[in-house]
Formats: sequence, structure tokens, C-alpha cells
Amino acid sequence: MLLLYTPTSPYARKVRVLAHELGVPLPVKPVDPLADDPVLLAASVVGRVPVLLLDDGTRLIDSRVICDVIEDRAGRGPSTFEARAQEATAEAVMDSALFVVMSRRRPEGERSAAAMDREVTRIRRTLGAFDGVRSPVDGEPLDRVQVGLATSLAYLDFRLPDIDWRRGHDALAAWLAAVSARPSMASTAPPSP
Repeated sequence: MLLLYTPTSPYARKVRVLAHELGVPLPVKPVDPLADDPVLLAASVVGRVPVLLLDDGTRLIDSRVICDVIEDRAGRGPSTFEARAQEATAEAVMDSALFVVMSRRRPEGERSAAAMDREVTRIRRTLGAFDGVRSPVDGEPLDRVQVGLATSLAYLDFRLPDIDWRRGHDALAAWLAAVSARPSMASTAPPSP
């Protein structure tokens, strides 16, 4: 297996954190999706990360699909539908955050303040669904919901600190602080902006 990734992608970080938590070796190769990296485009016409290259030549895209493979390699059974729905909800925070980040990179006249505000509102509303998230149990790996949430919140800190997601989410902020100290999160942290 080989994971094509960028160190700043929250989706690729999610995959890397889960692999670390479950003890699945995951070699990585950095690529640049913003420069139409030929290695990335040869692996996936979509041109987004992460992409997992399997030893048999199979190429998989989408962090949730890749997490399925990692869980399978770790000998874990499939997640419940409820857990998958929670994971998708956590990943929706990533989707909204990425939309705002990419929108802010557009020239001033091509930005939609209303669209960005809608996504920030969506982030704030969605975080309320996780105020009671289960804390990790000592000695147990994080589950996919916890990994997805942790990497989403960390991405907000990394790229959108100005939205101050912690306001009104004290328990969630404390939860992230505890989870961020785990080796899986520390070893996959993106470089400083």
C-alpha cells in the first residue's frame, strides 16, 4: 500500500491518523494536487488526495473508502450505519471548511461572502451535534467518528482560526486538546502555515 497525500489535507490526515491508531503500516508519498502533479493524475483522474495505491494495482479515492481498507487490514468489522452517519457529519465540517479556505484564495471579485457565511454557519451548527462526543478510553484506539471529528476541528484551527469554533463548545475544545496529544495526531500535524 502507498498513500498519496498532502500534509495539509484534512482528509489525508484522517486516513493517516486512523492507520496509526489501528497499527496499520501506511507508507506515504507527498503530491501536489494544486499543481496537477503527474504522479497524482496517473493514480486518479479526480486529482484530489488522498489516493491509496494497493499492491495489486487498485487505486482508491475518498477518505471513507480508504478508511474501510485500513479497518479491514486491522481486522475490524464494518462500522455501524449510525457510526458511518456520524463520520459523514464530521467530514461535512471538513467539506465546509475547505470550501471557505478555497473561496478565500479566489480574487476578491470572484468570492461570495454569502456562500462563505453559509458554510461557516453550517460548521457552527454541525459542531453542536458533537458536544457530547465520547472521550477516548485509555489504551483503546480512536474510532472513525473520533478521528474524523478530531481532524476536522484541527483543520479549523489550522486554516480558519478566525471563526473561533470553540466559543460555546468548551467541552469539545477540551476533548480536542486531549485527543491532540495522542501520537497519531501529533505525528500527522500539518506544517505551520
